[in-house]
Amino acid sequence: MGVGRTSNTGIQLGPMLALLVASQVPALLPLSAQSIGDRIRVTTPGATTVGEVTIVDDHGFRIREGEIHRSFTYREIARLERSTGRKSRWKTGLLYGGGAGVGAGLLYGALVSGACDALTLGGASQECAETGAEVAVVAGLVWGAAGGLLGTGVGALVRRELWTDIPFARADVSLRPIIGRVPGTNSMLLGVRIAH
Repeated sequence: MGVGRTSNTGIQLGPMLALLVASQVPALLPLSAQSIGDRIRVTTPGATTVGEVTIVDDHGFRIREGEIHRSFTYREIARLERSTGRKSRWKTGLLYGGGAGVGAGLLYGALVSGACDALTLGGASQECAETGAEVAVVAGLVWGAAGGLLGTGVGALVRRELWTDIPFARADVSLRPIIGRVPGTNSMLLGVRIAH
């Protein structure tokens, strides 16, 4: 066997070790899932800030909130979220508006029944009860539909922003390449030094 050659009978650990190290490096890095231009919400122990990402590196990032630029390191952040857009609340508006309309219709029917009873001095309680029930059903349906329609319109106009969590490592991690010669051989050493 000459210098710089390896035996074909043995397993070469160098490439396997390099592959193992390379596969573990992403787990040690801060997950920079935020990209420049993303709208994010940063929660620190003292405040919550919402803005657009302008700079990202291994140690943190900078966001623009209006005309103000703020920098954050991963160590100081308690929670990090990305905006997934705004969503209308028309379904919620439909439920609240429709429910309020039905409730108002039922209340109106009860008031009609009570007013009828008072006007007849209790002499037509059966007829007043039937009239009140009919009015309650009709008013509940009509007002429920109208309230649902109004609630749907308001809910479509009122939009809320939805957020998803961005997982990240709180430690500052940096990678430095290691390139050198293995003493006594014609081999090169390639590796990565991970510094916290």
